[in-house]
Amino acid sequence: MSEVRTYKCQFCGFEFSEKEAESACSSCPISSCEKLCCPNCGYEHLPEPKLIKLLRDRRKRKIKEANL
Repeated sequence: MSEVRTYKCQFCGFEFSEKEAESACSSCPISSCEKLCCPNCGYEHLPEPKLIKLLRDRRKRKIKEANL
């Protein structure tokens, strides 16, 4: 089962999914910029770096294993 990744806008604080960000960027002429666009305010920011994502996933996995 895949976990839905949510993001929080750094400008307005709105929380949204990656799918919502893709729909907000649908009108953008640059189709492969890898930025996330907040569907609430339109603020664009870069996605989370892969190293940070790796560390966050590892921490979640350790917490999950400790709770078993």
